[in-house]
Amino acid sequence: HDAASEPLSPPPTGEDADDGGGPASEHDTAAADDSRRVGARYGLPGRFEQSDLEAEAVGDIFDTNEIFTRIAANADREFGHSTQLLFWSGLAAGLAISLSFLGMATVEGALGMSSAARITAALLYPLGFIFTVLGRYQLFTENTLTPVTLVLTWRASIPRLMRIWGLVLGANVLGTAFAGFYFSQTDILSGPAAEAGIEIGRHLLEMDWWTLFFKGTIAGWLVAGMVWLNHAARTATARLFIVFALMFTVAAADLAHCIVGSSEVLYLVFEGEATVLDYFWRFLAPAALGNTVGGVVLVGLLNYAQTSGEVQAEWQSLSWREWLLGTAPHEPAA
Repeated sequence: HDAASEPLSPPPTGEDADDGGGPASEHDTAAADDSRRVGARYGLPGRFEQSDLEAEAVGDIFDTNEIFTRIAANADREFGHSTQLLFWSGLAAGLAISLSFLGMATVEGALGMSSAARITAALLYPLGFIFTVLGRYQLFTENTLTPVTLVLTWRASIPRLMRIWGLVLGANVLGTAFAGFYFSQTDILSGPAAEAGIEIGRHLLEMDWWTLFFKGTIAGWLVAGMVWLNHAARTATARLFIVFALMFTVAAADLAHCIVGSSEVLYLVFEGEATVLDYFWRFLAPAALGNTVGGVVLVGLLNYAQTSGEVQAEWQSLSWREWLLGTAPHEPAA
């Protein structure tokens, strides 16, 4: 009997979720079974080799090894999809994430451009992320962790990762461009809200290149950290709180997120206040690079370092040449 071949139990929702019950609940038993099956499937020791009693007792507490494995398993499934599906998902994410800009511009327009108004408006900044995360759309900054786990475990090549990043980033930018054009050419943002939208985009372009880069590293850290914590959570309520708290911090701390910022700066472009070159060089390049460094280094590599000593050789399914230079025969096609 192969435990790795059994389907994983779905996360509990509603009344099925465990809010502190005893260790022998059906929820804990399912979590323990999932723990062993995920470990068997991906070759991880440690937590997965515990006895039934031990596993049930900590059924809701996922260790670093298991969280990393769950992200890798999710990435393996998601990025087995076709290029077309990834593109449309990325386009939807770009459109949805623009709701963050719409919400902030509306509130700041109503309250006036002040520090207090900006903090209040930041309460609506998570709106686009909630839409994107719970809708399971492909957002570039989330992908600074998810597919990276496959590369770190030698299950996908670096060129494959670059193709995924390029496809998702391009689709996200296109989605924000559609949204920015629509906001600019209609009365969705008008009067004080339109003025606030212009000021938000102008504020980003007033930052120098390296300021945007460093602000981007922290934003990338928070977004990739959100992905990590969402895989550690077991309920939709917990995930919703994680998204709200971390993304509110991005806005309140005036950090740089390359996709939300794209909708803000491209709105400025369509209003005739900036050029396309301003957008690509003065904003997108430093913000996207900073987001990537923050997500890959501060979350991906650091958390992988906590598990790499326990990862078995079975994870390394690609050779050095396949990993560095291109897609192996059994890798998902881009």
